Amino acid sequence: MAYNSNELDQALLSLQGQNQYTTLNPYEEQYFQAWKRLHNIPFADTGSDDYDMRGYFKNQVLQNRDASSINPIDRQIHYPDTYKQPTHESFSRESQYWQPGMNEREWAGNVLIDYTLGKVINNAALGRLFK
Repeated sequence: MAYNSNELDQALLSLQGQNQYTTLNPYEEQYFQAWKRLHNIPFADTGSDDYDMRGYFKNQVLQNRDASSINPIDRQIHYPDTYKQPTHESFSRESQYWQPGMNEREWAGNVLIDYTLGKVINNAALGRLFK
């Protein structure tokens, strides 16, 4: 039976537990909620999110080194891969949550290559995710 690398990541994730999220102290949490509202941050905060937005906030925003950018193709705000969870559709080795045994995905410019499958799975320039 053939599996895609996202299914393999999900299986590994289920063996390891759940997504990991940064915990903020009460002051940081209050500031995070205000920052989210003030800047209309597109973050649902469901507890099963595929991005560690609190990690991004603590390590980027509170350190005055905001790494978000507007994607010139879809004109949407994008955040660095560093805080993507294994459940994110474009999870790659650039995430701090990547571990040996997970997918072998890596960005080459706007193209996400899955070396496990030996194919391109995302072309950000085209706005396409290939399954």
